[in-house]
Amino acid sequence: MPAGRFWLILAALLILAAGVRFYRLGADEYWLDELHSLANSAGMRAEFEAFPYGELFTNRPRATDLDDGSSLAAVWRGMRDDTHPPLYFLLLNGWRKVFGDSEAATRSLSAIFSVLSIVPIALLFRRIGRPAAGLWAALVLTLSFSHIYMAQQNRQYSLALFLISLSYWAFAHASAPTSAGRTRRNALAWASYSLSVYLCLLTHYFTALALLGHAIHAAARLRGWNLRCWLAASVLASAGMVVTWGGVFIHQTQMIGRQAWLNDGPPEHIERSLYRLADAPVRLLIQQEPFRISPLRSLVGVLIVSTCAGLLLHRRPPGTLLMGVWFAVPCIGLLALDLMFEKQAMNHVRYPVVAVGGLAGLLGLAMGEFRPALQAVFGLTFCAATGLSLSTPTASNPDAKQVAAMLESELSPDDLVVFDAIGWPDYWIPHFYAPIEYYMPEFTNPRLLLNEPQSVTEMSFVGTFERIWVISPRVDAIPNPAPDTHGPAGRSDYIWQIGWVYVFVAKTSGPD
Repeated sequence: MPAGRFWLILAALLILAAGVRFYRLGADEYWLDELHSLANSAGMRAEFEAFPYGELFTNRPRATDLDDGSSLAAVWRGMRDDTHPPLYFLLLNGWRKVFGDSEAATRSLSAIFSVLSIVPIALLFRRIGRPAAGLWAALVLTLSFSHIYMAQQNRQYSLALFLISLSYWAFAHASAPTSAGRTRRNALAWASYSLSVYLCLLTHYFTALALLGHAIHAAARLRGWNLRCWLAASVLASAGMVVTWGGVFIHQTQMIGRQAWLNDGPPEHIERSLYRLADAPVRLLIQQEPFRISPLRSLVGVLIVSTCAGLLLHRRPPGTLLMGVWFAVPCIGLLALDLMFEKQAMNHVRYPVVAVGGLAGLLGLAMGEFRPALQAVFGLTFCAATGLSLSTPTASNPDAKQVAAMLESELSPDDLVVFDAIGWPDYWIPHFYAPIEYYMPEFTNPRLLLNEPQSVTEMSFVGTFERIWVISPRVDAIPNPAPDTHGPAGRSDYIWQIGWVYVFVAKTSGPD
């Protein structure tokens, strides 16, 4: 393929990718994990997590806001109270200082990294003499659901995708056969590879699963100088991670082990995990109802992988092994983690998304094995399937904003506001309280967070308020925190992701 045509098509794909990712980027309000990103980038994660359950409180530090103390050093130190490495949040700190805190502004950093992550894969295939396959892979990434989904959140996954793609391009570039005259240039390429691996590990721990593919490919294909260079580059990157971040990681393991929301024990845990592995290709490419096991979808996933494997193992075009390990190793690694620890990481597209570049590469190589007419047919079919499945945010989800506006317009200064999720999982209070608090910057009313029943003695102060507002997802009972002194005066309609907003007023004294 002529170089001019390659760059023209790639530029068109990047423009399309940017349009899809930036379209109404700020339409959805922040959800809990995005508020975690804001708190991390402000160096205030511990303060954000300090929810005073069962205690009356008024003002709380706005841990999501940048202030004079929100330095890069504070971000680095504050990550001890999170479960991720710091690189993305260090970048987000500077990005917010320049572009602000709006949803569109903070998410645009992820969207940019998402678009950029398409380039290294296309260049990798051009480097190994398969430019058409690289453009097909770029098209798959441009329209794949998981890639777009991660681009529209101010989380670290798009940066991880960019760095993983960069590491695979650097690996392919550095490990290419060299002559004696290119030894110094080759060493510089391996140094660049080592840096990309280190930055991957400093972005998300699951990038290590994608990087394991390099080890398999190196053991199978590299010899002599290149094998020694790969070993040196990998050891250097790993040592850099241990020295700069190892101590914090050891501290974080306590929090990582408490991630109960990922639990998925028996019965039928093994069966569910295998279904999730089988439908990973469909989950990564096409938007679907989350957290639902589908045998049909799993069958389609198996057909996609087996078809690609049949085509590529017969012809064995360059790049087959590299793309294969990029896709297979993270998926198998996540399956192993799920089975060992009774988790469901494969159920959340944010984790297997580290394998999407390898899947796109396999599809691109498989497309290249067909005649041009069939390539066009399959390409149009893929565009139609992904395009019709995508649900772009044509309307925002202002759940927390709706409650915040309601309270701001109705609250009196001395009203009590109760957030009640008794009987619900522990994370539910932060899930709906944190966004509401974020969208009420002048929230000074007395507040009470309840995630377990309180005794009458402990709750006696509640009856002293004239009005009590209760936000609750509970369906088992009317969550009146002071039934002896207050009666119901109204309830909102159900608000998705939040529940109901109740108001209780003090009972008037008088004749029986």
